[in-house]
Amino acid sequence: VYVESKRGGNGYIRIMRTNLSETAYIKDLIGKIGDKMSQRVVAVYLRELLRYNFIDEKQANIINAALSDKSLAQVDQLKRDSVRADSFKNILINLI
Repeated sequence: VYVESKRGGNGYIRIMRTNLSETAYIKDLIGKIGDKMSQRVVAVYLRELLRYNFIDEKQANIINAALSDKSLAQVDQLKRDSVRADSFKNILINLI
């Protein structure tokens, strides 16, 4: 979604939907992830991927399970969000 906003006497807001390719969207998403990621944030990103039909419900459930706190229970809690972010990036790279 592209948003343009001008303020002043003749102000307006323009919202345009652009068709982003799956590859471009996933690359952008990878760039936004950062070094750490909570289980809740993974769920938000998965909903977006589902919304744009880049993954299906079964894939989302598998990814969510793999990156859950329960699956990462053996990872030190201080490192868990870093491992989750790295793993999610790797999963996304393999979707491209």
